Amino acid sequence: MKIALIGAMLLSPAGSLALAGSAAAEVVPPAATAAPSASPSAASPSAAPTSASPVPEEPDAKATGRAKEWLSRLQKGSLDRSQLTSDLNAGLQDTTVQALAKQLGPLGLPQRMTLRDKTSAAGNTTWVFHVVWGDKAFDYSFGVDTASGRISALLLKPSLAT
Repeated sequence: MKIALIGAMLLSPAGSLALAGSAAAEVVPPAATAAPSASPSAASPSAAPTSASPVPEEPDAKATGRAKEWLSRLQKGSLDRSQLTSDLNAGLQDTTVQALAKQLGPLGLPQRMTLRDKTSAAGNTTWVFHVVWGDKAFDYSFGVDTASGRISALLLKPSLAT
């Protein structure tokens, strides 16, 4: 079974989080990735902008957008379970989702969401974001099963860094 992380974290009244659901994780050091370098266009200067091919979207930009969407879904308690792996779907109870929405919803839009790490292991890719709402900061893990494209991890945990 391919599982990076399963579960969600709930805020306690003291501001800490507790895991709801189950968790299984294989810690794998992040692969060194080189940032793509910008290269001059090979198109001729006379080419009209309307005839140029669209620039492919950066994979991490696409994942970041999807992770933001899902953070918003968690805040609203409105999940599209068809996008989840069967393991995450089974481990993420409706009561957990509603409790999380009750606590995260009032925070509104995050002030910052920064990609901190990306790992790939056992058929999953997981992005870890640092998310800040005022004086609250969390590390948010968003994982995707690479074969199916379904979400395999949704995990929030408190961060000491703001």
